[in-house]
Amino acid sequence: MSKLLFLAGQIALQHNLHLDSIEKHCKPKPTARTMKDIVEDGLDETTASVEDNIAEMIREVKEKELLYGDKSLLKVFGPLAAFVAMNNLIFKVPFKCFTGL
Repeated sequence: MSKLLFLAGQIALQHNLHLDSIEKHCKPKPTARTMKDIVEDGLDETTASVEDNIAEMIREVKEKELLYGDKSLLKVFGPLAAFVAMNNLIFKVPFKCFTGL
């Protein structure tokens, strides 16, 4: 039981790290253009808009798939973790099981 809950937590953590790396990769990289060129072209507003859109999409995926969606990890494994924590007399396991070993 503890290995299942540990695995669910690891999956959520790795999913979150993967989405962060995608967000970092998709953000436009700064160029060596001068500030005058950026203001004249209006790219500053466009870049900020693109960065905001990417961040918003990543946040929505994190919320749906990890926290609040119908099939999110928290919705699936949250009640199980709460049940195990509340009924610790039923689930008598050595301490090493809670460390993921």
